[in-house]
Amino acid sequence: MLRNWQYRLMALALALACWYIVTGREKVQTVVEMPVEVVGAQPDMLVLDGLADKITVRVRGPRALVRRLEERRPAYSLDLSHLEPGQTNIPFEAEHIPLSMALEVVDIAPPGVTLTADRLVERELPVRPVWTGDPGKDYELGSVSVSPPTVRVRGPRAVVSELKDIATREAVVNATGQGEYVVRADLDLPRTLSADPQAVRVLVDFAVKRKSLWLKLPVKVLPEAMQGVGVSPSAVQVRALVPLPLARDKDLAAQFMAYVLPPSGLEPGTHQLPVRIKLPDGCTLEKTAPETLEVRIKKK
Repeated sequence: MLRNWQYRLMALALALACWYIVTGREKVQTVVEMPVEVVGAQPDMLVLDGLADKITVRVRGPRALVRRLEERRPAYSLDLSHLEPGQTNIPFEAEHIPLSMALEVVDIAPPGVTLTADRLVERELPVRPVWTGDPGKDYELGSVSVSPPTVRVRGPRAVVSELKDIATREAVVNATGQGEYVVRADLDLPRTLSADPQAVRVLVDFAVKRKSLWLKLPVKVLPEAMQGVGVSPSAVQVRALVPLPLARDKDLAAQFMAYVLPPSGLEPGTHQLPVRIKLPDGCTLEKTAPETLEVRIKKK
């Protein structure tokens, strides 16, 4: 029996080889998910909708090759070199799947894609600030500006061509009174657009509200050490724009001053001199009545 061991070993090897050949040639089917890889994309073309990220492929072939395919999972190459604006139907085709010639593609799902695409364009557009804030009842909006005032927008031609400006997301201005407030605001961009820069500064200036008031002021002669000088009338009416917080002050009139300033060397007699008004900060003189006074200088 030991003398025939070579023949027995040879028979076992032949049996194994036959088994491998039979099982390797056995046809089987499997379903493989393959990622979709875009090739030939045009730099000025944007796919807006319809792009698939994977496909399901049913494949038939020898068991050994099918097993290797399941382990390798090749990608499907989707050629977009001929894509045009609008809708384009692109079928998934077996020749774009890198398979051995011994494997057969039975089915591809989905059978294809319908892509919506458009040309990429750029435009310089003004920025429209959107903001909220309340500094208080005594203040009002002076001005609103944006820095930079324009941004460069990039996106589908159909979308970009319809735009007149780009709004910001709502910026909250924590105002507490008069002055300029600066806040950062992101642009409120549609999903298909990009911009450079993507955020801007919104500058909001609040001014104090003012009201127009008439005040009666006594007229002083300056310098006060000057003797023998009289004025007529002894008081004038002034109308001034006064900040609201100051307008509520009971001693408002005391913060104004009306005066005449006779020049040195003025001869005795009667003269017409302009009345001058000293105003508190934030006030604007609108009218003085009368504008000139009669100044009498007595002989010494």
